[in-house]
Formats: sequence, structure tokens, C-alpha cells
Amino acid sequence: MHIQTLLELIQYRIHSADDYLWKCYGDKVKIMDFENEAGEEVGTALFSTVDKQVREIYVFNDEVAHRWIDPGYREAYLAECTQRKVNPEVFTETQGFTQVEDSEQILDLVAEFAVPGTVRIQLSEHEIEVLTQLAKDKNMDYQDFINQVATDYVTRLIEEHQARLK
Repeated sequence: MHIQTLLELIQYRIHSADDYLWKCYGDKVKIMDFENEAGEEVGTALFSTVDKQVREIYVFNDEVAHRWIDPGYREAYLAECTQRKVNPEVFTETQGFTQVEDSEQILDLVAEFAVPGTVRIQLSEHEIEVLTQLAKDKNMDYQDFINQVATDYVTRLIEEHQARLK
């Protein structure tokens, strides 16, 4: 996954960043903490400044911590944990990690933790092309158009639901 995907999702709310000192993810790797809309730190990403690919992401709150590691680097990470005598399953003294195997799933969790109310949808290239054209036809930006369509649809569902309850 490219770092740009994550940065756009978190709306560039970077809490802090520094060099990552372990070698399991290669040279020139940064560790970046990100925050939610309230300014609270809710996640960390490790990425290469060479190829801009994310190696690891974890998101957390007081109750749970979810982590995804790029499968191509997982063994190297575990080996370095062993070498450094670090338990890879421990997040804090009282909390462990829940492993996430799929990069799309961790992005969904990032959205949930960092940008409450965000909904990620998967669209085919054809669907994106059609929606882009529809947005242009209405002189709207693509994202604004998608938000308007979703809002209108949810409003209609709520109204229909309320009508059925009467």
C-alpha cells in the first residue's frame, strides 16, 4: 500500500514522525503517528521513504489495538523481535495486538479510529468513471458528489423507515 493512500485517509493529521531504527523493514524507514479529529493519537504507520510503501500500521484506543504488517516483511519483523527480545504480540502492559491480515481491513479500521463517520466503499473503474462523469454533469467535485449521493440515499432510507413505523 502506498503511503499516499493512508495520508489521504487520515486527512494528513500527522502527530509526529521520526526515523525507524529497526532494520526489518529496510533502510530509510519512517515511523509516523497520526491522530483523529480531536487531536488524539490513534495510530502509527511505518513506511519506506524509498518506495513509499507502508510496512506496518496499527490503530488503537483504550480498549483495543489492531495491527497489519505487510506480509513480505512479517518474518523479518518477527526475527528482529526475537533478536531484540521483544514480544511482538504486546502493545502495552495491559493490551495485546489483534492481527489484521488484510490491508483493506486495516484501512477500514484507520477510518473508524481516525475519521469517525467515514465510510469506505469499493468501486470498479467503470463505476468510478460513471460517477466522475455524473459529478461533472452537475458541476460538482467528485468527492462532494459522492457525499451528496450517500447523504440523499441515507436520508431517504431514514424517511422510509420512519414512515413504516407510523
